[in-house]
Amino acid sequence: MKKYEFTDETIEVNGRTLYRIRALKDFWQVKAGDLGGFIEHES
Repeated sequence: MKKYEFTDETIEVNGRTLYRIRALKDFWQVKAGDLGGFIEHES
């Protein structure tokens, strides 16, 4: 099961699009629904 999903929120950094992530389930100190940082892609 995936721990996070991409949101519709994006930013541009050095010509690259970064996507905000949201937790899908609780793990460590993160709760489902918490917003995280920005990533370029999953791999």
